[in-house]
Amino acid sequence: MAALATGVCGCAAPPGGLDSPVPAERLRAVGRAVKDRDQSAVPKLITMLGSDDPVVRLAAIRALESLTGQTLGYDHAAAEARREEAIAAWVEWYNRGGLGENTVGTTGKGVGEAVGPAGGNADTVR
Repeated sequence: MAALATGVCGCAAPPGGLDSPVPAERLRAVGRAVKDRDQSAVPKLITMLGSDDPVVRLAAIRALESLTGQTLGYDHAAAEARREEAIAAWVEWYNRGGLGENTVGTTGKGVGEAVGPAGGNADTVR
C-alpha cells in the first residue's frame, strides 16, 4: 500500500506532451511549442490535424499557423474529406522542405518520419 501511496508501483507512465493520451496535456504541450517557437513540433502538429477531437485540431492548426505563418487551407471544422485534402497539402509542404530543410529544429528528425492523420494512414516524410 505504501508503494501505491507514493506513486511507486512499477507502472510505466503514459507518454506526455504532444503524445499524451490526455487531451488537456496535449493542448498544454501545443501551447508550450508555440511559446518556445519549437519547430521540432511541426510533424506532430501536422499529425494532430487528423485528430477526432475538434479542439485538438483547432489548437494544432493555430500552432502551425503561428510557427509557419500559414494554414494551407486547413479548417478544423470542415468535413473530413476536406480536412484530409488539407492534411495532404501539409504533408507535401513538409516533404518539400517547408521549414527550409527536411530536418526539423535541432533534433535531426524529419527524414523518414511518418506524418499524417492521427490513427490513419500516414504519409512518409522524405
